[in-house]
Amino acid sequence: MLSAAGTGAVQAIYIFITYNLCTTVVYTALNLPYGAMAPLMTNDEQDLAKINLFRMSMSPIGYLIVSAATLPIINRMGGDQAAWIKVTIIYSLVAIALLLWCFLGTKERVQMQAAEEAEKLPLSTRFGALLKNKYFLLTMCSTLCLAMYQTINGTCATYYAQYVLGNNEYFSALNMAETIPQIAVIMILAPFIKKFGKRNLVLAGSIIIVIAQLALLAAPANPTWAIAVAALRGLGKAPLFGCCFTMTADIVNYGHWKTGVRVQALVFSASTFGQKFGGGIAGALVGNLMDKSGFTGLAQEIPSAVAMVKNLYIWGAVVAWALIAIIMFAYKLDKEYDGIMADMERKGMLKQAD
Repeated sequence: MLSAAGTGAVQAIYIFITYNLCTTVVYTALNLPYGAMAPLMTNDEQDLAKINLFRMSMSPIGYLIVSAATLPIINRMGGDQAAWIKVTIIYSLVAIALLLWCFLGTKERVQMQAAEEAEKLPLSTRFGALLKNKYFLLTMCSTLCLAMYQTINGTCATYYAQYVLGNNEYFSALNMAETIPQIAVIMILAPFIKKFGKRNLVLAGSIIIVIAQLALLAAPANPTWAIAVAALRGLGKAPLFGCCFTMTADIVNYGHWKTGVRVQALVFSASTFGQKFGGGIAGALVGNLMDKSGFTGLAQEIPSAVAMVKNLYIWGAVVAWALIAIIMFAYKLDKEYDGIMADMERKGMLKQAD
């Protein structure tokens, strides 16, 4: 029989394999084609915006439903390991049904001849074209910063509620306060995109978050103030979440116009690199800083650990969104886009595949 240490090692290996199989392999295999599908369904800019807005508003709604329903369902099923397994199976079956519905109910109508030709080129040529696309590099950096924010906020929010606000139940209030305004703003974003442009909305949202986080310094331990700041963060996040995939579609067209190579699939694949890399960096940074502060996760933390939690929660968002704002100042594609598309049309670059 295995010793306790041996059993623990086997469990750790099992968890490592299954977790990464789920989140790294299967999720990526689903999310990449799902993200790339919208520009293959339509090349109308406003239709693309509506598809993405619907996607990015339904996603947090699903998250809220699952977050609110899971524990009550599990408790009614007995609250034990078997209950967790049963609920996981139910969610898996629902997910499979919805994914099949999406597969059977959508159709790729836009097939660019240039995209098919690009897939036949050597990988080095396609990567070369990708690296010459300045707007791809800018958006990848913004994705990296967003992933850093999400990792830091996701890691520290619970501890902030417990050790700074004084009750870990405030975490739910912070989460709801941030998510609900985000959903509401995304749902009404389409006319504002048309009027102000994607870049300007993302820039304005970034500035709102930076100002809100700095305002939190005035009363960091006040729950009402912290919840109000979380609501402003949700409002500020909405433009980036609502525009990110349509901006990626714009970047594909820009790269095609700039280099003559339409690396459509590669752009959507490589864009996830910033997300994963940023999340990894932030996770390692947070873990290292928390360890150095003396954080233990016990009911009563030492002052240095509480101070670290507070600083990471406040300043992590300030730094990440300030960098996104700086990146948006350099993002000029909205102004150039109509001229680029007209030039591509004149040159026959938007020819559909047979």
